[in-house]
Amino acid sequence: MRYREIDVFKGILVLQMILAHCFHFFVSLYPGTWENAVSDYINLTTFSGFIFAYGFAAWFAYVQKDYKVILPRLISSILKMLAAYYISAFAFRIFIDGIFINWNNILDILLLRSLAGWSEFLLSFAAVMVLILCFQPLMKKAGKYLPLIVAVVAVIAVLIPLRTSNTIVATFIGQAPFAVFAVIPYCIYLALGIYIAQSEGKLKPWMVIATCVGTAGFVAVYLIFGMPSRFPLSLPWLLGASAFITLYYFVSKLIAGRKFSKWIEDIGKNSLFYLLMSNIFIFALRSSNFSRLNTTFALIVFVVFVLMIMYLEKIIVKSKLAKLSEKYSQ
Repeated sequence: MRYREIDVFKGILVLQMILAHCFHFFVSLYPGTWENAVSDYINLTTFSGFIFAYGFAAWFAYVQKDYKVILPRLISSILKMLAAYYISAFAFRIFIDGIFINWNNILDILLLRSLAGWSEFLLSFAAVMVLILCFQPLMKKAGKYLPLIVAVVAVIAVLIPLRTSNTIVATFIGQAPFAVFAVIPYCIYLALGIYIAQSEGKLKPWMVIATCVGTAGFVAVYLIFGMPSRFPLSLPWLLGASAFITLYYFVSKLIAGRKFSKWIEDIGKNSLFYLLMSNIFIFALRSSNFSRLNTTFALIVFVVFVLMIMYLEKIIVKSKLAKLSEKYSQ
C-alpha cells in the first residue's frame, strides 16, 4: 500500500534539494543574501525530512513483517541506493574534481576511502537501510516503544562526540572533519516517522508542541550564537528541522490525492531517480563553459532540469507499461 501523503512529502523535499544544489553550484552564496538563507533552510530540512519519510514507510514495509520476507527487498534497496551513490560519486569526481579515473581513484570511490561531495546523502540513505536490516528483529519486538528507544539512542549519539576520520564509521555515527550525514543521530526523525505511522498518520498536539520547541531552540541558538554546526552535527541543528517537517507532513496530507498535486506525488514516487539524475546534470553543466554564476541562471537550470527529468521519467514509465502490455497480450 502506498501512502500518497508521503509521496507528496518526498516530492516537496526533492524539489527543494534540487533547488539547493542549483544554488550551490551556480550562485555565489554570501552570508546575508536571500539565496544563502534559502540554501541554509533547505539544508536544515531536507535530509531530516527524507529520514522521517523512510521511518513512516519502514514501519509498514519492514518493521512489522517477518524477517525472511523483508530480507530480499531490503538487500535489493540497499544495493540500488549504493549504486546511486557510486554513479553520483563518479560523476562528481569526473565533472567537478576533474580527476583522471585510474585504478586507485576507482578503489577510493568503491571502498569508500573518501566521500564525493553532494553525493554522501545517498550513501547515508543506504546506511539507514543497513540499520533496519541489522536490527529489524529487535525493532519488531520493541513494538510501540520503538520510537522512544530510537529517539533516545539518536540524542545520545549526537551528544557523545566520537571523533573519527573513517568514512564508514562517520556515515553511521561520529563527528568527522568532512561533510557526512551521521545517520544514527538523524534517526530521531526515523523515530518521528515511525511514531506517526503507529498513530495511523495522525499528528498529536503534544507532538506538534514538541517539534515547535525543537525548532524554537534552533532559532534561539542562531540568534544568540550564530548558525549551529551542521558538520559536525550539533543538537540544535538536528532538532531545527522538526517543526518544518511536521508542517510539511500536515500540508502533504491536505493536498495528497488532489489533481494539482499529482505531479509532486509522481516526483516523490521516483525521488531517487530525480536526485540522481539532477546531480549528474548539475555536475556536468557546472564543469562546462556554458555554466554561469548568478541567481537567474540557477533558477532557469532548476526549472529546465526538473522538466527534463520529468520527461525522462515519463518515457521510462511508458516503456515499461508498453513491455508489460506486450507481455500479457501474447
